[in-house]
Amino acid sequence: MQQRLSFVEFRREIGLILSIPAYQFGFSTEENIAVASFGEGVKREREKKKITLDQVSVSTKISARMLRAIEEEKFDQLPGGIFNKAFVRTYARYLGLDEEKIVADYMAAAGGPQATQAEDLELRAMAEQKEKKSRKPHGISESLPWGWIASLLLVTAVGVSVWGWYARAGERASGRNEAERTAQGNSEPRSGDGSNKAHYQPSVSKDVGVASAQPAVQVSSDAFTLLVKAEEDSWALMTADGNVIYSGMLVAPEQRSIKASKSITIRAGNVGGLTFIFNGRQLKPQGDYGEVKSLSFGSEGLQPEAADKPEGEPTKDAQN
Repeated sequence: MQQRLSFVEFRREIGLILSIPAYQFGFSTEENIAVASFGEGVKREREKKKITLDQVSVSTKISARMLRAIEEEKFDQLPGGIFNKAFVRTYARYLGLDEEKIVADYMAAAGGPQATQAEDLELRAMAEQKEKKSRKPHGISESLPWGWIASLLLVTAVGVSVWGWYARAGERASGRNEAERTAQGNSEPRSGDGSNKAHYQPSVSKDVGVASAQPAVQVSSDAFTLLVKAEEDSWALMTADGNVIYSGMLVAPEQRSIKASKSITIRAGNVGGLTFIFNGRQLKPQGDYGEVKSLSFGSEGLQPEAADKPEGEPTKDAQN
């Protein structure tokens, strides 16, 4: 006869069955992540492979603080926009998961359409910036007939040289004539009483041509240059005089040179991995590796550190 289970024993058996991980029943890892929350699934997959957050951070160049925010679904601690999806995709690739599915799970966990709003704004700003550059008219250098200008300058230079040669030849001829007259005056015989004397007064020859040199006008300029060199990979958002110059991932040893006349703003996700050279002078490190920080530069150099604005929020100029 089969032994009947009591209600308490039946509940205990059911609890043991439910506590067994889903992958032991043949379900895929992605299905396990889908059953659990997004962050818990990613964390469980990492712990299953016995990988620490520090190991992931060293390999992916993403700070451990941001990796922990992904696993705990604290998305407000991430930089926002296109960088969040890039971090999630890189994390999934390192763990050997389906990148597209993990990104889709992240979008669902982050709030669906609202999560893409910041990304859309940044992409729209970048597209508008490229469109403005493509619409710029050709510069003056492209429209000027440089061949004719070069020919005219050459003819002018030859004319000036010929004129200068003739002017110097005229001066030498005038000097010789004056010397001959002087010699003739000294050789004339004197009168008996000695009252008539030959007086010679040398004449001062003036330069035939006087070239007026205009003093060079020095135009003072407050323009300055900032060179950003990536010693390690880091995402960055760069603006110059209110315009978005670069937005994306700087891959070492990539570098960016920025020129401005008023201000330069740098927001980086790994400020410790970047080197800043202001007007040819290298600055000291501006933070730790993996630290998210904003830096402002003026014509005098690095400005005092100000309060950070909300992460991932594009500037008003970038939206325009």
